[in-house]
Amino acid sequence: DVKRLSMGPYICKGFENTDIESFCEAAKGLGLKAVSVKERHVRYGLLLAGADKKSARGFLRELKLDNDTINSASVLAENLLRPVKADRYEIKKLTQKIGRGLMGELLELKKKLFEGGVSSYMKTCSESIEEVKYIYDDIEAHNEPIFLKELAVKGADLIALGENEGPRIGKTLSDMLEEVLKHPENNEKSYLINKFFL
Repeated sequence: DVKRLSMGPYICKGFENTDIESFCEAAKGLGLKAVSVKERHVRYGLLLAGADKKSARGFLRELKLDNDTINSASVLAENLLRPVKADRYEIKKLTQKIGRGLMGELLELKKKLFEGGVSSYMKTCSESIEEVKYIYDDIEAHNEPIFLKELAVKGADLIALGENEGPRIGKTLSDMLEEVLKHPENNEKSYLINKFFL
């Protein structure tokens, strides 16, 4: 209604670039549950669900919010309605992109939105999120490496072995991380150095 009345520009500059109406229509059609949350960044993430990160950030900047709220809310907004594949590697890549804290919040929020749905689509979404959350919780329980800082090999190790070129060190560490994202059991210094460096 706000957009139909052309009131968007009077709310804030970025409002016209959000897709709140589409989200509301989809929510009505799918029977998405109303969710009560206390955290400010989660409330804004829900408000802007479906908006791309750039549009969401523009909208939130107009509201003069702090950077942490803007960053967190825009990430949630962008990913809230996107399906998350129930695949261990893909879940790790998304966690790598948005961070552990927000990944946990995102999955909890998706679960609250879709649980108890009556349509076949809603039931499928709910079951999918349950599976994704189960996999994510298992990844966390086993402390599987996701970020470079969790890799068994550090840049200093490669320098000690004679590698002095920064770009090559970065590329080697990235390749090692890809290996352990797919095979966490291979996160051992001797194995990774033998495979990717020697």
